[in-house]
Amino acid sequence: MLLILPLFLILGLFLPGYFLAKYFRQTLPWAAAFPFSMLILFHSIFWLGMLHVPITLWAVTPCMLTASVLAAWLAKKSASPVKPEAAPPWTGRIASSFGPVVWSPPS
Repeated sequence: MLLILPLFLILGLFLPGYFLAKYFRQTLPWAAAFPFSMLILFHSIFWLGMLHVPITLWAVTPCMLTASVLAAWLAKKSASPVKPEAAPPWTGRIASSFGPVVWSPPS
């Protein structure tokens, strides 16, 4: 059980929120992953309790796995290619904002 604990921690505390943050196009999806995952985890446990399902790892894992898969599907479906930033227009002059260059011979 201890060997699979890191997998379940990542699955429950990070992945669903990360994919949901990607779907909502957050600028820092890794930072928004934990709060979104906590929201999903809370509602999973809440509704399992309301349906009188025993709260065990094996009852919560399918909920979190389903939420992760659905969020990943939404994030992939709504992903759009990143457009490169437009280059500033070429003015034809080099260093036009620096003013005149003064040169003096070395002494």
